Amino acid sequence: MNKIMLLVLLTIIMIAVAVPFIIRSLLWNRVLKQLHNGHYDKVLTMLNSKAFTLFFKEYDRNWNTLRVYLAQGNNRKIEEQTRKLLDSRLTNAQAYQIASQTFFYFLDRENRDVCERLLAHIEKSAGEEELLYDQMLFRIMIEKKSEDIAGMEALLEKKEAEKIKKDQKQDQQVQIGILQYLLGLQYSYQKNRRQMELYLNKARVNLKGTPYHKKVKQLLNKA
Repeated sequence: MNKIMLLVLLTIIMIAVAVPFIIRSLLWNRVLKQLHNGHYDKVLTMLNSKAFTLFFKEYDRNWNTLRVYLAQGNNRKIEEQTRKLLDSRLTNAQAYQIASQTFFYFLDRENRDVCERLLAHIEKSAGEEELLYDQMLFRIMIEKKSEDIAGMEALLEKKEAEKIKKDQKQDQQVQIGILQYLLGLQYSYQKNRRQMELYLNKARVNLKGTPYHKKVKQLLNKA
């Protein structure tokens, strides 16, 4: 093979590799633009188009469809799409991506069946600290157990003692509020109204402006 033929062959190979990459980048930039503008229906149409079917893998299309449903807050579609993904053939990395991103959503809705499936995938891939925390959340929010009070109080004490930057103060306040809410939940299972109200009243202050503020108020009103 002479030098000219070799050069032509290399050029063809480079084009064959570059063109799909360029097209994927262009398509994805269009999706990001529509997402930024809140045009979720247009994004869903694009993800199911022939162009996306040709240039993106099935998992990528299904995963990003789920992300759109999460952004929309479409509860029925979120569960349907999550189950669809979990029923498909997944690598451990893909399964963990789905589980880690949706576990708290289904915990919040007390969906035991989906949480059990997600936690099983988390157990395969998560680090020890993350796994222990997620297992503890499952016991508290799904199984309605109160065996983690001591551990939760230790986490709360540690979080309250953390020294943080000024611009991180609000995030820390919410994290403290979540721990206080979880402690209040556990004391409610024990029918310990005094301790429950102690932690929930603190959580109500720290979680003001978040979805959990309403949950705290509802729990206090039931007391």
